[in-house]
Amino acid sequence: MTIPNQPGAKVRIAPAGIAFLAVTSVGWGFNWPVTKYLIGFLPPLTLRGTTGVIGAVLLAILALLWGQTLHVPRAYWPRLVLAAILNVGCWMVLMGFALVYLPASEAALIAYTMPVWASLLAWPILGERPNTLRVLSLVMAFAGMSAILGSNGFAAS
Repeated sequence: MTIPNQPGAKVRIAPAGIAFLAVTSVGWGFNWPVTKYLIGFLPPLTLRGTTGVIGAVLLAILALLWGQTLHVPRAYWPRLVLAAILNVGCWMVLMGFALVYLPASEAALIAYTMPVWASLLAWPILGERPNTLRVLSLVMAFAGMSAILGSNGFAAS
C-alpha cells in the first residue's frame, strides 16, 4: 500500500490489515482476563516467563521461515539488552504482579497509560518542554483515569 503525499487524499486500507488490527485488539483485550485467571494456577513469574519464552520462540520461528536474519550487530547489543529488560522483562513481571493485586480491567487501564508517563518523563529526560496541547491532553488523560479508577477504587479481587 502506498500512501499519497497529498492532504485529503483517500488511503485504502487492505482488508487483511483491518483483520490483523481486529485480531490484535481482541488478543490484547483477552490477554488481561486470561492471565488473571491463569495466575490462580501458576505464580506470576512462572506464568509470564513461560508465555514470554513461548512468544519469543514462535516469533523467531516466523522470522526464520520468512527469511529474516536474527543477527544483531555488536554495537546494538547494549541498547537491545536495556530495551529488553525494560520493555519486555519489567513489563511481563509487573503485569503479572499487577494482576495479583488488581482486577484485570484496572491493571490493563494502568498499564496502557504508558504514553502519559512517557510524555511526563520526556521533559526531564529528553528536555521536551510540554506545550499547551500536551498539558491539556495530560489533564484529560488523568481526569479520565481518575473517573474510571475512582468508581470503585483500587479494590483487589
